[in-house]
Amino acid sequence: MLGRVGPRDKALLVKLRGLGFTTGEIADELGVTRQTVSYHLSKLKGRAVDEGVDKVFIDVLFGEGVEGVIPRMWRRVLSGR
Repeated sequence: MLGRVGPRDKALLVKLRGLGFTTGEIADELGVTRQTVSYHLSKLKGRAVDEGVDKVFIDVLFGEGVEGVIPRMWRRVLSGR
C-alpha cells in the first residue's frame, strides 16, 4: 500500500528531487517507501506532460488551482520572463 503524501510533502519531494536527492533519500525524509516516491514522481511527470511543467510546478508549490491568483511578479519569475 502506498503511503499518504500530502501537498506539503509533494512540495518537499519536488524540491529534494530537484536538488539531486535519490528516491531512497526522499523516501527516508518523508517516512514513506521508495515505491511511494516513485509513484508520486511518475504522476507529477505525467501531469507535467499533459498540463505543462509550469502549471504543475506552481500547483505543487502553492496549491492546486492557485495559478490565477499568484501575484503577477511571481508568474513572471516562474515563467522566466
